[in-house]
Amino acid sequence: PAVSSAGVAVLNGFAYTVVGSKVVKYDLAAGAAATALPVAGGDVYSCADAGNGGQARFHTGARVIGTDGSLIYIADTSCGLKAVTPSTGASRTISARFTTESTIAGRYLYTLDTYKQIWRYDLQSGQTTRLFESLSLSGAIAADNDALWVFNNSDVKLYRLAFNGAETKTFPLPNGSVTATRPAGDHIYYTDSRNLLSRISKIDG
Repeated sequence: PAVSSAGVAVLNGFAYTVVGSKVVKYDLAAGAAATALPVAGGDVYSCADAGNGGQARFHTGARVIGTDGSLIYIADTSCGLKAVTPSTGASRTISARFTTESTIAGRYLYTLDTYKQIWRYDLQSGQTTRLFESLSLSGAIAADNDALWVFNNSDVKLYRLAFNGAETKTFPLPNGSVTATRPAGDHIYYTDSRNLLSRISKIDG
């Protein structure tokens, strides 16, 4: 993807991202030869939901934050949280608390807000729940079906917050200022201010 792209989600053999004011996809089977295929958006920065991708519009700073297995979710601080249908590019706005660092796992949207509060939004029912109320954390987050992972800026540690109530685990990090993170298998992958891609084991750090 172009260096100006923002965020990524993988669904059904394609990688989805935002380039400029457009949501695009890349065929993973094509490897390095893959080119950007339009999904939704136009050449002008604006805000508009539509029944097809050609009429949908997104603004500056829009970022792909994940997929629930059927839709691609775009965090657009100017236009709101958007759900995009990959096959048609149709876009609709979801009324949910979010930031550009929100993340999705299964049917849930997780957000760590500017007040250091963690929220879970059910994409199916629309219910919002505050989680881990005793903690005050700040940093990039990732989620899987078992836990929320927080790269806490204040003590430069990775926190594993289990949804089943198990004891919180922490793992030291070599560097702070994590800029993006995604879980995959037994690891959490992340980039930081060193412009390096790193991974950390979910099991023992």
